[in-house]
Amino acid sequence: FDTVVVDELSSFKSHRTKRFRALMKIRPRVRRIIGLTGTPSANGLMDLWAEYRLLDMGQRLGRFIGQYRTDYFLPDKRSGQVVFTYKPLPGAEEAIYRRIADITISMKSADHLRMPKLISSEYEVRLSEEERARYNDLKKDLVLRLPDGEITAANAAALSNKLSQMANGAVYDDAGGTIHIHGRKLDALEDLIEAANGKPV
Repeated sequence: FDTVVVDELSSFKSHRTKRFRALMKIRPRVRRIIGLTGTPSANGLMDLWAEYRLLDMGQRLGRFIGQYRTDYFLPDKRSGQVVFTYKPLPGAEEAIYRRIADITISMKSADHLRMPKLISSEYEVRLSEEERARYNDLKKDLVLRLPDGEITAANAAALSNKLSQMANGAVYDDAGGTIHIHGRKLDALEDLIEAANGKPV
Protein backbone atom coordinates (compact mmCIF):
# COMPACT_ATOMS: atom_id res chain seq x y z
CA PHE A 1 0.00 0.00 0.00
CA ASP A 2 1.17 3.55 -0.68
CA THR A 3 -0.68 5.00 2.30
CA VAL A 4 -2.76 3.56 5.12
CA VAL A 5 -4.86 5.82 7.34
CA VAL A 6 -5.84 4.32 10.69
CA ASP A 7 -8.86 6.07 12.16
CA GLU A 8 -9.02 5.67 15.95
CA LEU A 9 -5.39 4.66 16.31
CA SER A 10 -6.05 4.21 20.04
CA SER A 11 -7.81 0.93 19.18
CA PHE A 12 -4.25 -0.37 18.57
CA LYS A 13 -2.96 0.64 22.02
CA SER A 14 -2.39 -2.97 23.08
CA HIS A 15 0.44 -4.90 21.43
CA ARG A 16 -1.22 -8.17 22.48
CA THR A 17 -4.35 -7.86 20.32
CA LYS A 18 -4.94 -9.74 17.07
CA ARG A 19 -5.56 -6.50 15.17
CA PHE A 20 -2.19 -5.08 16.26
CA ARG A 21 -0.33 -8.24 15.23
CA ALA A 22 -2.21 -8.42 11.91
CA LEU A 23 -1.33 -4.84 10.99
CA MET A 24 2.29 -5.29 12.11
CA LYS A 25 2.61 -8.23 9.67
CA ILE A 26 1.84 -6.02 6.68
CA ARG A 27 3.40 -2.84 8.10
CA PRO A 28 6.76 -3.32 6.25
CA ARG A 29 4.84 -3.23 2.96
CA VAL A 30 3.17 0.11 3.81
CA ARG A 31 5.13 3.14 2.58
CA ARG A 32 3.27 5.71 4.64
CA ILE A 33 0.94 5.34 7.62
CA ILE A 34 -1.17 8.01 9.30
CA GLY A 35 -2.88 7.51 12.65
CA LEU A 36 -5.85 9.59 13.79
CA THR A 37 -7.20 9.65 17.33
CA GLY A 38 -8.78 11.97 19.85
CA THR A 39 -7.42 9.94 22.79
CA PRO A 40 -3.85 8.79 22.10
CA SER A 41 -3.13 7.81 25.70
CA ALA A 42 -6.52 7.31 27.33
CA ASN A 43 -5.10 5.01 30.02
CA GLY A 44 -1.72 6.69 30.37
CA LEU A 45 1.60 6.90 28.57
CA MET A 46 1.97 3.11 28.32
CA ASP A 47 -0.68 3.17 25.54
CA LEU A 48 1.61 5.18 23.28
CA TRP A 49 4.19 2.46 22.69
CA ALA A 50 2.03 0.17 20.52
CA GLU A 51 0.56 3.10 18.57
CA TYR A 52 3.98 4.53 17.70
CA ARG A 53 5.41 1.05 17.05
CA LEU A 54 2.88 0.87 14.22
CA LEU A 55 3.65 4.35 12.97
CA ASP A 56 7.46 4.29 12.93
CA MET A 57 8.34 0.60 13.39
CA GLY A 58 9.87 1.34 16.80
CA GLN A 59 12.30 4.12 15.82
CA ARG A 60 11.24 6.61 18.50
CA LEU A 61 9.97 4.62 21.49
CA GLY A 62 11.86 1.39 20.85
CA ARG A 63 11.09 -1.89 19.12
CA PHE A 64 10.22 -3.74 22.34
CA ILE A 65 7.71 -2.89 25.08
CA GLY A 66 10.14 -4.12 27.75
CA GLN A 67 12.74 -1.55 26.75
CA TYR A 68 10.10 1.20 26.70
CA ARG A 69 9.05 0.26 30.24
CA THR A 70 12.65 0.22 31.46
CA ASP A 71 13.47 3.60 29.89
CA TYR A 72 10.41 5.53 31.04
CA PHE A 73 8.60 3.70 33.87
CA LEU A 74 8.92 2.19 37.34
CA PRO A 75 6.88 -0.80 38.59
CA ASP A 76 3.96 0.46 40.67
CA LYS A 77 1.38 -2.08 41.87
CA ARG A 78 2.77 -5.59 42.12
CA SER A 79 2.46 -8.95 43.80
CA GLY A 80 5.87 -10.54 44.21
CA GLN A 81 7.45 -10.69 40.76
CA VAL A 82 4.18 -9.90 38.96
CA VAL A 83 3.80 -6.19 38.09
CA PHE A 84 0.22 -5.00 37.53
CA THR A 85 0.81 -1.31 36.79
CA TYR A 86 3.68 1.05 36.02
CA LYS A 87 4.18 4.71 36.88
CA PRO A 88 6.21 7.15 34.76
CA LEU A 89 9.70 8.11 35.89
CA PRO A 90 10.19 11.82 36.72
CA GLY A 91 10.42 13.72 33.44
CA ALA A 92 9.29 10.70 31.39
CA GLU A 93 6.22 12.41 29.96
CA GLU A 94 8.23 15.32 28.55
CA ALA A 95 10.91 12.94 27.23
CA ILE A 96 8.32 10.77 25.46
CA TYR A 97 6.62 13.79 23.91
CA ARG A 98 10.00 15.09 22.68
CA ARG A 99 10.76 11.72 21.04
CA ILE A 100 7.45 11.66 19.12
CA ALA A 101 7.11 15.40 18.41
CA ASP A 102 8.49 15.26 14.86
CA ILE A 103 5.71 12.94 13.63
CA THR A 104 2.87 14.16 15.85
CA ILE A 105 0.36 16.94 15.32
CA SER A 106 -1.82 17.76 18.30
CA MET A 107 -4.82 20.04 17.89
CA LYS A 108 -7.39 21.32 20.34
CA SER A 109 -10.92 21.77 19.03
CA ALA A 110 -11.15 25.11 20.85
CA ASP A 111 -8.30 26.43 18.68
CA HIS A 112 -9.92 25.44 15.37
CA LEU A 113 -13.69 25.30 15.75
CA ARG A 114 -15.63 28.53 16.00
CA MET A 115 -18.93 27.58 17.54
CA PRO A 116 -21.75 30.05 18.12
CA LYS A 117 -22.43 30.94 21.73
CA LEU A 118 -24.68 28.38 23.41
CA ILE A 119 -28.18 29.65 24.04
CA SER A 120 -30.12 27.48 26.45
CA SER A 121 -33.91 27.77 26.19
CA GLU A 122 -36.58 25.98 28.17
CA TYR A 123 -39.63 24.87 26.22
CA GLU A 124 -42.37 23.55 28.47
CA VAL A 125 -44.50 20.67 27.21
CA ARG A 126 -47.73 19.87 29.07
CA LEU A 127 -49.52 16.55 29.25
CA SER A 128 -53.24 16.43 28.52
CA GLU A 129 -55.56 15.79 31.49
CA GLU A 130 -55.94 12.13 30.50
CA GLU A 131 -52.17 11.65 30.14
CA ARG A 132 -51.55 13.40 33.46
CA ALA A 133 -54.15 11.17 35.15
CA ARG A 134 -52.38 8.04 33.84
CA TYR A 135 -49.05 9.44 35.07
CA ASN A 136 -50.51 10.10 38.54
CA ASP A 137 -52.15 6.65 38.67
CA LEU A 138 -48.83 4.92 38.02
CA LYS A 139 -47.10 7.18 40.53
CA LYS A 140 -49.68 6.33 43.22
CA ASP A 141 -50.35 2.63 42.56
CA LEU A 142 -47.07 1.47 40.89
CA VAL A 143 -49.33 -0.32 38.38
CA LEU A 144 -51.09 1.03 35.29
CA ARG A 145 -53.40 -0.94 33.02
CA LEU A 146 -53.66 0.38 29.48
CA PRO A 147 -55.46 -1.01 26.40
CA ASP A 148 -52.06 -1.94 24.91
CA GLY A 149 -50.59 -3.61 28.02
CA GLU A 150 -49.74 -3.31 31.68
CA ILE A 151 -46.99 -1.25 33.28
CA THR A 152 -45.62 -2.29 36.67
CA ALA A 153 -42.93 -0.61 38.76
CA ALA A 154 -41.35 -3.01 41.28
CA ASN A 155 -39.62 -0.34 43.38
CA ALA A 156 -38.95 3.41 43.64
CA ALA A 157 -36.09 3.32 41.12
CA ALA A 158 -38.20 1.44 38.55
CA LEU A 159 -41.09 3.86 39.19
CA SER A 160 -38.86 6.87 38.56
CA ASN A 161 -37.68 5.28 35.31
CA LYS A 162 -41.24 4.46 34.14
CA LEU A 163 -42.50 7.96 34.97
CA SER A 164 -39.61 9.47 33.01
CA GLN A 165 -40.47 7.23 30.05
CA MET A 166 -44.13 8.29 30.23
CA ALA A 167 -43.19 11.97 30.32
CA ASN A 168 -41.04 11.41 27.22
CA GLY A 169 -43.93 9.82 25.32
CA ALA A 170 -43.51 6.04 25.39
CA VAL A 171 -43.03 3.41 28.09
CA TYR A 172 -41.86 -0.21 28.15
CA ASP A 173 -44.57 -2.60 29.30
CA ASP A 174 -44.02 -5.72 31.44
CA ALA A 175 -43.59 -7.87 28.32
CA GLY A 176 -40.79 -5.64 26.99
CA GLY A 177 -42.93 -4.01 24.31
CA THR A 178 -43.36 -0.28 23.84
CA ILE A 179 -46.60 1.55 24.62
CA HIS A 180 -47.10 4.93 22.96
CA ILE A 181 -48.41 7.50 25.45
CA HIS A 182 -48.12 10.79 23.55
CA GLY A 183 -46.11 12.61 20.88
CA ARG A 184 -46.01 16.02 22.56
CA LYS A 185 -42.24 16.28 22.90
CA LEU A 186 -41.71 15.29 19.26
CA ASP A 187 -44.31 17.87 18.20
CA ALA A 188 -42.51 20.50 20.29
CA LEU A 189 -39.17 19.54 18.72
CA GLU A 190 -40.69 19.85 15.25
CA ASP A 191 -41.93 23.35 16.15
CA LEU A 192 -38.47 24.33 17.43
CA ILE A 193 -36.76 23.07 14.27
CA GLU A 194 -39.22 24.97 12.06
CA ALA A 195 -38.76 28.14 14.12
CA ALA A 196 -34.96 27.85 13.85
CA ASN A 197 -35.30 28.30 10.08
CA GLY A 198 -32.28 26.16 9.17
CA LYS A 199 -30.03 27.21 12.08
CA PRO A 200 -28.57 24.51 14.39
CA VAL A 201 -30.83 23.46 17.24
